[in-house]
Formats: sequence, C-alpha cells, structure tokens
Amino acid sequence: MVFNNSLLKKHYKLIVPITIIIFQVGCLGNNANLSGTDPFSVFDKKVEVFGVMIYGTPNTGVDKVKHAATVMSEYLDNNEDGVADNPKVVNILSQRKATLIMFENENENDYFLEEVLFEWNDYLNDNYELQNLFDSETHPNGASRELFDATLEEVHHLILFGGYSYAYPEAFGYQNGTLVALAMDIARGGHFEEIPASYPEGAWYSYDDETCDYGCMIIEYLY
Repeated sequence: MVFNNSLLKKHYKLIVPITIIIFQVGCLGNNANLSGTDPFSVFDKKVEVFGVMIYGTPNTGVDKVKHAATVMSEYLDNNEDGVADNPKVVNILSQRKATLIMFENENENDYFLEEVLFEWNDYLNDNYELQNLFDSETHPNGASRELFDATLEEVHHLILFGGYSYAYPEAFGYQNGTLVALAMDIARGGHFEEIPASYPEGAWYSYDDETCDYGCMIIEYLY
C-alpha cells in the first residue's frame, strides 16, 4: 500500500466520542501491498470503540464503517452515558484484540484472505479475535426498507465470542457443558455435535448451516 504524501483525516462524531480516521490511499485492486510489520496496513479506514478495532477496505463505504462503530458502541454502552456497561467484558475484548474487519463483499473478503493476508493467517488467528462484515450486507436504517442489517448480528458475534465467552466461561463459553450450551441442546431437542439429518419434532432451534460447528451453533443461538 502506498500512501499519498498528505494524509487526509475526516472526523465523525457518534453517540459516544469515537473518531473515524480515513487515510487517503491509492486504489488497492490487484496492486495491494502489505506492510511487513502490520497486517492491517491494507485497510484505509480505522475506528476504535472501547478498545475494539474496526477496519475497512477502500471499497467499504465510510457510512458503513461509521454505522458498524455506532452499533458496537450501543451494544457496549447501551445507556449511552459514554461509559462501557460491563468493564470486564470490554477489558477482555481489548486484551484479546477483538477486531471487526469490513470488506466490500464476499469476493473481496476471499481475495484479501487468500491473496493479500494469507501469510498472516496463522498470526491473526493466534493473536486476534476476528469477525468479518461486508459493506453489501450492512444496511443503516435497514428496517425502514425491509432489509436485514447484518451489522447487528456480526458485531454481536464478536462481542460474544471475543468477550463474554472469556469473561464468563461457565455461562457463555462456546463448548459442550456450559449453561448456554445446555440451553441450546434443549432448544435443538438433543445434543448434536454435527448438523443432524433432521431435528426432533418440537425443536425450536434448527440452524442447519453445514459449515457451522458446535461452537458456532452456540454463537448463532445466542444471537
């Protein structure tokens, strides 16, 4: 990535004092260059919300990154007094480097992970709690247009598995035997490590994504 000589910064005031810093860069496309020391240098938008980082690619809209930051802040500071409602969870999110990474769509996500960030995959997975979100599925005021806003779900996932599952492992840990796992097993009509051919009659949680393992099922169940 080659930065212009002058870095342009734009500031947006949200519900809590959050700053979105946008660095003007050249178009990435197939010419994306990765800094040898910073895997996030390929992103040109960055926001910090109570220690949780949000990054966006040049093809991710500023309004979408701003919206994700707003949703994050409202989840973590629901009464909007500028102070995180659960300092324990926020501290863990920060310690575990919880990060939301935003791409234009699934194709750009795959390109970045397979072609640009592939050499960093192990490092990122070992040192960060990561969740992706696409511009194409982010819909501020989506309810008014009858559009589901995936921001509500993906940000919730990150806060859950990157924060609550470590702050309260007996309750929110995403493995067999935790309180939420036991509740999910009841909702599914039994304990299933893999997606069953069919759920028992009376099950009221029957998520059927074959790529979702047991821990993933717990995260989806809590949302």
